[in-house]
Amino acid sequence: MALPVVVVLLFSFASCEKALDDISETSTSAEDIAAAETAISSAFDVMDDVSSTDGRVLKNGSSLLPNGAQVVFTDSSFTDGNGVAFYIDFGPYNENAPVNGLLCPDGKFRAGRVEISVSSPYSQIGCVATANFPNSNAYYVGTGSIMNKVLGTMTATRSASETVKLEIVNAQVITPEGTVTLSSSKEITRTVGSGDIGTLGDEFEITGNGSGINRDNEPFTIEITKTLVKRVEDGCANTFIIGKIELKNDGASSAMMIDFDPDNNGACDNKAEITLPGGIKKEIQIK
Repeated sequence: MALPVVVVLLFSFASCEKALDDISETSTSAEDIAAAETAISSAFDVMDDVSSTDGRVLKNGSSLLPNGAQVVFTDSSFTDGNGVAFYIDFGPYNENAPVNGLLCPDGKFRAGRVEISVSSPYSQIGCVATANFPNSNAYYVGTGSIMNKVLGTMTATRSASETVKLEIVNAQVITPEGTVTLSSSKEITRTVGSGDIGTLGDEFEITGNGSGINRDNEPFTIEITKTLVKRVEDGCANTFIIGKIELKNDGASSAMMIDFDPDNNGACDNKAEITLPGGIKKEIQIK
């Protein structure tokens, strides 16, 4: 009589292991998009901060650049008709270093270079700001020990005094787990301003949609179904404090959900929760 019990237990254990494997495989896109969206959002923060606050673009000062970061203008005048251009250099990335990058006031470590051009003063309606993340001296962002590499281009067009339209086409976020490719169209609105120079202490709301390819080369689509809220300050750097993204893998019959505020308290933490098709939930930590 014992043998059937053992067989049942072994079968149950194997089924449980398969279910866990299925959960891991199914949630890959959700984990990838959470990491990619956070990395790209931090890249926008740098462009927005310096474009908003340098005297040759709008006003003097910056709140996100740490000691050691350099802003170098390659074109500092709007009078020549082609806008201004500059790059931000956080210093080289060293993959063998135990801690990489410069610690910025928002709590993130950054390394590498961001190249930025601005068509007119950043506050003007219609201004187009473009940030390029080249493979040479590439831009990295993360915790210092875990860093994500960002490649590609993003374009922000000023549509209102505190709103930009952000377009990203085939950007790549290279995480320790693999490469995520992302294209998206978003609207970003500053809803809370600290009143000080720079973006530190400000809050933003983000809406929009996009598509991409996860680390396993599987296509997916995304839709922000609950407005993402981001606060730019130390402690809130790892992720969004409120908001949900609906994600659907190509060919899947149903979508999954990424909730950046599963505890409904708007806390500054790096916790998010994935709800898989069928209602199974999985907590993730965003680096």
